[in-house]
Amino acid sequence: MAKRNRDGYSAGDEVDLFELSRRRQQAESIRRSVDEAVRIVHQEDVPVVDEMPTRRSSGNVVRMERGTDGGNEVNFNKIIKLLLIAAVVCGIIIITSAYKALSGIKYVEVNTRWSDVKAAAAPDWPLRSDQNISNILLLGIDGDGGENQRSDTIMILTLDGNADVIKMTSILRDTYVFIPGREEKTRINHAYAYGGAALTMRTVESNFRIDLDHYVGIDMDGLTVVVDQLGGVDIPLTAKEASVINQHVKNSSLTAGVQHLNGAQATYYARIRKIDSDFGRTGRQRKLIKAMLSQLKDIGPLEQYSLVSKAAPYFTTNLSNTELLALACKAVGMLESDMQEMSVPVKGAYQSKTISKMAVLVPDLPENCKEMHRFIFGSIPD
Repeated sequence: MAKRNRDGYSAGDEVDLFELSRRRQQAESIRRSVDEAVRIVHQEDVPVVDEMPTRRSSGNVVRMERGTDGGNEVNFNKIIKLLLIAAVVCGIIIITSAYKALSGIKYVEVNTRWSDVKAAAAPDWPLRSDQNISNILLLGIDGDGGENQRSDTIMILTLDGNADVIKMTSILRDTYVFIPGREEKTRINHAYAYGGAALTMRTVESNFRIDLDHYVGIDMDGLTVVVDQLGGVDIPLTAKEASVINQHVKNSSLTAGVQHLNGAQATYYARIRKIDSDFGRTGRQRKLIKAMLSQLKDIGPLEQYSLVSKAAPYFTTNLSNTELLALACKAVGMLESDMQEMSVPVKGAYQSKTISKMAVLVPDLPENCKEMHRFIFGSIPD
């Protein structure tokens, strides 16, 4: 089955700075006009309804009123129009500024018209999608995302418009799967080294039957920048987690309990593995993302703009600026709901083995696919 592709987007989404300046000047001119109009209204005692002297008729008090002055109505309408224009221009400036902030993200064109090659062990389902559900592959990479690097983190971020909630599905990097174009199965995190984000998306599709067209990759060092721009995050730590962070992060003196982590501490927290397993590590990564999104709600527009501008160089994606803004707007309305999460392979549906001198997790693909589809889509295919 041929894959679809998103056309009409390119790296040319960058903002024209001259146009941005012109719009800001226009908005400032409108703001001054509005301020002047409001000042005039406050200075002139403009009654909306004037009361006439009362007269009595048949023992009843009758109040005589006259309508508003035509000139005053014109002034009021003018103010409303100016306020509406100002609101529209301010909206344009906000969107334009957002485009400027996003322009630092590295855009990578990905041809997603690949043929669907289903893994032999996967259920005989077509690739699944839902027009109200957006699935984006998140990849955490050590370095700038170049060739021969492995993805340290593989996660599906789901914006579920049906349930109005954000979901995260971690796929453990040691999951032993079929990779399209390779003769032997191997760990899923090898897919990035073999063919970058495109092959990783295709591998997830092949094994788990979820249609993926878009990804966002982040250099793991970028987490440090993001968390510091957020002012740190609150994370509950175990004694072991606090101890290992203190051993590897300079001037760190964390203890068990809820701790406020800076960028360096949070980044190492997301990497911890040896104290338990990759299940524990991916769980920590989801906790960190939850904490970051929670903190994001509490900072103002200027801080958000600064965060995006400084973090942008650490990101790569095949989403255009327009698509990123649309997804961000969709996600904002879901931040008040509790985020849902799961990891794959699921408990009781995999075996730990050593194959070709690699410690791997061999999943029961049919069972894992069922659980993933129930979680992401709310049901399994007929």
